[in-house]
Amino acid sequence: MQTGHTFETLEDLENYLKEVNQNLENTRLLENITYKYEIEPVSENIKDVVAEYTFEDSTSLLIFPKPSLDSNKGAELEIALKDTNFLGLAAPLKAGLTLEFGDKEEPERYSKFTPGFNIDYNYPFNIGITKNHWNNLIDLRWCTEKSKPNVTFTSGITVGVPFGKAKQHEIDFTAKQSIIRDTDYLKYDDEFYFVEYGEIAIPLQVENIGLSTPVICKPLVSIEKKWDADGLNESNCDLRQTPVLKPGCELYFTSIDWIGKNNFRNGYSFKAGTYMGFDLHEEDSDKKLIPSAEIYLKLHKAFAHAGFNCSITALLGKNTRYAAGTYLRGALDNAYFAKGIQVDDNNYAFTTNSAIIVNLELPFHIFTTDWVGFFGVQEEKNCRLLNALNFELQAGPFIDIGLIDNWGTGNLFSIKEGIYTSGVEVLVYPKKWKSYVFRASLGVDLSKKFLDGHHGFDSSWRGGKEWECYIGLGLQF
Repeated sequence: MQTGHTFETLEDLENYLKEVNQNLENTRLLENITYKYEIEPVSENIKDVVAEYTFEDSTSLLIFPKPSLDSNKGAELEIALKDTNFLGLAAPLKAGLTLEFGDKEEPERYSKFTPGFNIDYNYPFNIGITKNHWNNLIDLRWCTEKSKPNVTFTSGITVGVPFGKAKQHEIDFTAKQSIIRDTDYLKYDDEFYFVEYGEIAIPLQVENIGLSTPVICKPLVSIEKKWDADGLNESNCDLRQTPVLKPGCELYFTSIDWIGKNNFRNGYSFKAGTYMGFDLHEEDSDKKLIPSAEIYLKLHKAFAHAGFNCSITALLGKNTRYAAGTYLRGALDNAYFAKGIQVDDNNYAFTTNSAIIVNLELPFHIFTTDWVGFFGVQEEKNCRLLNALNFELQAGPFIDIGLIDNWGTGNLFSIKEGIYTSGVEVLVYPKKWKSYVFRASLGVDLSKKFLDGHHGFDSSWRGGKEWECYIGLGLQF
């Protein structure tokens, strides 16, 4: 909420307070939000406004068994703890005990067990005028067929120093270190390595859309160094670019509202960034520069009983490694190139310098439960329990389209070599835990299943299944 803002009319003030109220609704962490305000005269032409918002903390803590199924990684059973408003600070805490069946190399070999533990927390705190965050991540997974576990420990701090007349700007200083053991890199003798990361960013509020949607321009510069005790293997294409100095600039704004009695979104978000990375270790001048541009546009339209969601992503670069498959439902993320095509040690078909991806979906409201009314329960204790179990069910079709810089064939954004998928998603929105979404998705790779070999369409350059499924938490976008 802005302070020190001047409103020319009472209507402007009330519209602003309504936007703040909607922004609180959009957190999905609060319930029964109301507000009131008082106007206190200061002088003949100036009046102070004191606004007060009241709300109830939504039940954000959930401990539950979380089964998931992913065609890319296999099955997983997790006893998960998730608190989206830990300690009342509107910061998330996630922890879990996991048991994986299969992995990304053999997703269907369910006899391959990997127990694990993870915790991820972002702790916000203020010292003086600074606004700070302390981030910690611990992830341990030990496949029973391997002699050593995979371990990731990351800790970092961000210090934000606000400035400007209304403190609307900020300088952010970030320092982070990761200690990683990844047994996938045993073949390179790089399984135990470190990552050092530093960043200076200046998010500047250059404009407002409406009264409470800031437009942010953020110049930044970062440096990242990966290293291990005896040096990283030059054949390791995942780690060999280091250290990388990366100046850039980002422009972004977001205005997405959750509106109506059903869980549909209305609004838009936009982010564009340009970067010029320098691989300070690389001697080849053609590989030393890592230019890139990224554009993310999301559009949402809510109707009474349906919604329309669209995401457009453009990833453009040189000497970059974007994982385009993660954006496409229905095509395996880590599909390999077909036999006879070898581009690097990983040989993933959807790893690319550049990609254009379009995601479209049309969710429909199916029903919302009212267990108290359905069972005719009168006891207050039972009513509370049944109300906590209410949810909304949505389902709808989706279409995903991907055009990439195809390393295997050498073609750029070829429509005939494009990845076209379609399928159905089912979404469950718990009434009591609004910040959680349970999603089941089944997609078919139309390119391989129906288009390949017809009218010039060609998917012979890649292998993999003709379908992909996912069951778990979280929206696609």
